[in-house]
Amino acid sequence: MTLFVHAYGAYASYVEPPWRQADYNTYKLVKALKGEPFNGYATIRGQDGQRRRITADNRPPAYETFAAWAAERLRELDLGPVVLVPVPSSSCTTHEAQTCPRAMAEAVQALMPATVSVGPWLRFHEPQPRSHEGGGRNQAVIQAALRCSDQFRAGRIVLVDDVKTTGAHMLACAETLRRHGAEVQTALVAGKAVWAPVDDPFTVEPEDLEAPLGDLSLYL
Repeated sequence: MTLFVHAYGAYASYVEPPWRQADYNTYKLVKALKGEPFNGYATIRGQDGQRRRITADNRPPAYETFAAWAAERLRELDLGPVVLVPVPSSSCTTHEAQTCPRAMAEAVQALMPATVSVGPWLRFHEPQPRSHEGGGRNQAVIQAALRCSDQFRAGRIVLVDDVKTTGAHMLACAETLRRHGAEVQTALVAGKAVWAPVDDPFTVEPEDLEAPLGDLSLYL
């Protein structure tokens, strides 16, 4: 099995060395998507060539930026018709919950209505500890808490999330959907957590979360 995670940018998760402007821009993009406060603003040129100013009080440009990138990446991958399944947040206990990943998926669908649909088919049976509270690391624990909707239909699925940290949530979601007959080999995220600077925070190679340990073929 493979599960390639494609990230819009590198999400800096380190203190030293000092962040560059591009690191702050990615950080603020993710914060805006999540609806969390941050100071100042980010100005980012999207895949569609538009420059967008993103602030904590003006979230739509963040969704537009992610959607333009995600739509372009889906066209490059040439996957055909897909269903975008949002990775449920720790507090998501209903399939109707309006979460950040769901809003991200719907923004992509708005740009590609002929080939993309959204399936909010995953939820937790009860609220889960957030990552900073000690949750989100054990794939088996996460998977045991997931529930799949009766509305699920098998097909080619692409997972959508705000940030990939350890990848445990995505792996749990992928395996849950596969057990229901889905094909899940791709995920799209706004930020991929990194613990050291990368040359260009807006050029992140895809990562195969299911590559065997020691396998050097981690990238497409």
